[in-house]
Amino acid sequence: MLGPGVARDEVVAAALLWSALDAMRGLSPVFLVPNAAAQLVQTCYGWGARNIELHAAQTLGNVVAARGIAFPTFLPETG
Repeated sequence: MLGPGVARDEVVAAALLWSALDAMRGLSPVFLVPNAAAQLVQTCYGWGARNIELHAAQTLGNVVAARGIAFPTFLPETG
């Protein structure tokens, strides 16, 4: 599992993700990319990535728009 991590924009996120994936060459890493980062998602597909799960979020209050790209994990420290 890659993450947690954060990047300023999709271009930086792609470079960061590529570097992390290159370090794990030959393995089968899992990572989460927000679907709002459409260009990053398409870049990942171009590299051969595929969806294995879809995550959704719900809120009862106002949603604050995210700034930047977050790479969350399933681990408790991302709480």
